[in-house]
Amino acid sequence: MEATFDYLVVGAGSAGCALAGRLADSGNDSIALLEAGGHDHHVLVRTPAAGAAFLPRAGSRNVGYRTVPQEGLDGRRVSLPGGRGLGGSSLISAMIYTRGRPADYDAWADAGCDGWSWVDVLPYFRRAECNARLAGEDDDPLHGGTGPLHVSDLRSPNPFAHHFIDAAQRAGIVRNGDFNGDEQEGVGWYQVTQHNGERWNAARAYLHGGNARNRTSNGGRSHLHVLTGAHVLRVLFERRRAVGVVAWRDGKELEIRARREVILAAGAFGSPQLLMASGVGPMMHLRELGVPVVHDLPGVGANLQDHVDVSVQRRVRA
Repeated sequence: MEATFDYLVVGAGSAGCALAGRLADSGNDSIALLEAGGHDHHVLVRTPAAGAAFLPRAGSRNVGYRTVPQEGLDGRRVSLPGGRGLGGSSLISAMIYTRGRPADYDAWADAGCDGWSWVDVLPYFRRAECNARLAGEDDDPLHGGTGPLHVSDLRSPNPFAHHFIDAAQRAGIVRNGDFNGDEQEGVGWYQVTQHNGERWNAARAYLHGGNARNRTSNGGRSHLHVLTGAHVLRVLFERRRAVGVVAWRDGKELEIRARREVILAAGAFGSPQLLMASGVGPMMHLRELGVPVVHDLPGVGANLQDHVDVSVQRRVRA
């Protein structure tokens, strides 16, 4: 099978859903959104607490990456969850809606990333957000009230957390009612990407609006083609220009071409891996693996940094 579209978006995670949805809204160009996993219409996906069921091991919703042995952790290998299916990791995340600090974005701009200062990115945060606190209005300088991504307060917070917040305040930590407001330090309740008590993942926000009867998952936009079960194997190049991808779907190898752009949105793990499988990466390593080199780019597939997540439990007197 061979098909041609104007744009190919590889990966239907948080970035891929947003990009494909916005492209579809902005014109009539044909767009193919390719996702290795399946649909997100499942009760365990919609139910906030049930998302934890996907985290412990690899499965239909979790790729279940594992690191190489870590020298700083006495040789241990660490589990790294990665969402599988329309919505990507927004299917299995904790749904906590907290932006980066403004100073971090300004530091990116100062380092040479034009267009990434806090002033530059804030309009896009507001455009994405539909914050329940604004009741459909769009006049808040820091929040949006009419975007596709629903953000709300916790409907049934853990009673123990009330005591934790109270204890933190007694210890001198300032109360903060909005971690995406003017100040991000302090203690309080975070907001979550939920709507009417259900998880509002990226596919619900940007593709089908939560309509399980929309089997095409394109929200009625006929020029947006959402292909689930499409595992992209490599990017096709003509000389040094990306012109399409090779994917495996329904037991067949597909060649899908792009008239304008091939956009990789396969995540922090998937995009570098796909680039290297396509011949873009450190030349010597690619040659060791028998991959024909398209472009020697040593930074691909290296230098990933992530923090350690440690859960602490302690028995206390009631």
